[in-house]
Parts: sequence; C-alpha cells; structure tokens
Amino acid sequence: MKHPTKEKHFHCLLCGKSFYTESNLHQHLASAGHMRNEQASVEELPEGGATFKCVKCTEPFDSEQNLFLHIKGQHEELLREVNKYIVEDTEQINREREENQGNVCKYCGKMCRSSNSMAFLAHIRTHTGSKPFKCKICHFATAQLGDARNHVKRHLGMREYKCHVCG
Repeated sequence: MKHPTKEKHFHCLLCGKSFYTESNLHQHLASAGHMRNEQASVEELPEGGATFKCVKCTEPFDSEQNLFLHIKGQHEELLREVNKYIVEDTEQINREREENQGNVCKYCGKMCRSSNSMAFLAHIRTHTGSKPFKCKICHFATAQLGDARNHVKRHLGMREYKCHVCG
C-alpha cells in the first residue's frame, strides 16, 4: 500500500477508471462523479427505489436478481451474446498497434512478451487514456475488452460476485 506498483489493478466497472489501491477505488465509488454515472444507468422511481430495465424488452424490475431471472427465462440468447452490446473501435486499436511497435512501452520502459498482445495494448492505454471498447446500451467506455464484458453483464443483471448477506 505504501509503495504501489506502476500498474493500476483496481478498476471501476461503470466508468472504466483504474486505481493503484483498493482504497482509492472505494473513494472513487463514493464520489459524486461516480454516483452520477451510477444513477444514469438505473432509473429512479418517484416513490423511491429504482427499476432495472431489460435491454431486450425494456420490462422494468425492482432488483438485478429479478432482471437476471427474467433474462434467463425469456431472453437466454442475451447471456450468450454479451459481445453484441460492445462496440470495438478497430481503427483506434490498429492505430495503437502501429504506433507501439516492439515489446517495450515507450512511456515507461516496461517489457511485454508480445507487442501485438491485447495485454500490451491495455498497458499502453494506462498511459494514453484510450478507451476503444464502448457499451451500446449506455455511454460507458473502457480500455479493456474484459472490463466492457463485465460492464454489459451488469446491464443484463449478471453479477458474478454477489454479497452472501444481501445479494
């Protein structure tokens, strides 16, 4: 914690920002900017609470669990097609590949196994801020395809890690 690595291993799945420490991520999650983004992805109801809308039929649900059960029962194909809700900026990715030849990061000197690997390009993006993976459902964008997939799964009510107490 006192001497974080140069890698930011803690990621906000809603906005794509990355942090050196878990406590920095938790500070971000409690920030007003993050809360505005969070609220934009969930419709608040006038009488309090919120509704989670199905991306396929827009039917509202009072919890992510009920949304997931609906999708699993009515639109199971969505669970297999997470990638269709992600726009990949291939021009940007190709440009990054051209600009970053070799296997040494021109920003910090870190060596990677392959210059063409997605991991190397994801590392480069920690310096450039490039976010070529965008959600078709909302305005979320991120540097890594895996983070985009996890984000879309939230829209689909698919939480891989749930609290064992409250769900």
